[in-house]
Amino acid sequence: MSKFQNTLYGAVEAGGTKFVCAVGAGGDELLTETAFPTTTPEETLARVADFFADARARHGAVADATTSNIAAAARTNGMLTSEQNGLLM
Repeated sequence: MSKFQNTLYGAVEAGGTKFVCAVGAGGDELLTETAFPTTTPEETLARVADFFADARARHGAVADATTSNIAAAARTNGMLTSEQNGLLM
């Protein structure tokens, strides 16, 4: 049995006109998805955070396999970096 068998993955497609957020269990198993227009950074990122908070409440921990830095105190908070690799919970 794979240690990733029950892992959920979060995805964000960030564009200039819309954002798409999704949570899946791998392969083609999509559990939830939403899309909304890109507005101000504060409003748009709040909607992303709300989506994943709701997904976490409904499905459990969601892994982020990007190179984003989610540590609130970090100088690069919210930025895509090359410093962080792997799964962020």
